[in-house]
Amino acid sequence: MSNKYNEILNYKTTNNVGGFLNFVDITFSDSWQDNEQLKDIVRISRFRDTEWLMSDRNIEYLSSKITFNKVAELTKYINGYFVEVCSGPTGGFAAAYLLSDPDAKVIVSDISPYLMHMWFLMLQKTQYKNATAMSFNICNMPFKDNSIDVVSSRYGLINIQHNSGNYKEALKECYRVLNTNGLLIINELQLTQECLLKLNEDQIRILKQRYSNIFVDLHNDLKELGFTIDYHQNVDIWNNSNDESGLATLCRNWNISLDFYDYILICKKG
Repeated sequence: MSNKYNEILNYKTTNNVGGFLNFVDITFSDSWQDNEQLKDIVRISRFRDTEWLMSDRNIEYLSSKITFNKVAELTKYINGYFVEVCSGPTGGFAAAYLLSDPDAKVIVSDISPYLMHMWFLMLQKTQYKNATAMSFNICNMPFKDNSIDVVSSRYGLINIQHNSGNYKEALKECYRVLNTNGLLIINELQLTQECLLKLNEDQIRILKQRYSNIFVDLHNDLKELGFTIDYHQNVDIWNNSNDESGLATLCRNWNISLDFYDYILICKKG
């Protein structure tokens, strides 16, 4: 499987076991691998959960279904490489690409080697023979300049840990690896003003230190890098009480949850 991606890879792996490509330094502390409770979330059947979001049976999470179908429609004629970054256990938009074209060259990625090894094993048992999984940091992607056709992230930017980079570094890397006219698809969250007013000063200070991008409007940063924003839609209001991210865990420790604008941006590299 890895041989199909050699033409776009920029450097050698730090670990390559059975075709699974790990570009994360071996000293990286993988919280998923170290936490037994979090391991229970990761199941080989998890792809079915994301696949279900696009199905006619999905009447509960309509906003997710609308977003997935929009992404699938916009990318169905693209024959190049798709990279889903910060995908977590659910795989982000990988389902949208693969259900639209089972032969699509899709790379599911996350900084967690444990999660991506699980994804790699799962993909080997599916019909999606051109799809694979890799572990790497979005702020230091292992791809050549101008080699990727679509980079996408579903709620990934706000979960970049403060010790592994920041969203500006991530956006710069996305711009670097994308082809001219390549697409950056961002489904992201921004803290609502009403929710912000309910937080105390200490909570705001800690959130700005660890997850500063939940306060940020990405439009200016994208334009400064050279992206053209072709599409912007506010999809819904989302609450993180049932989420399994590092941000949600921090909020649960405070006995609070956060409300976000759930929005999607489609950007083109100029």
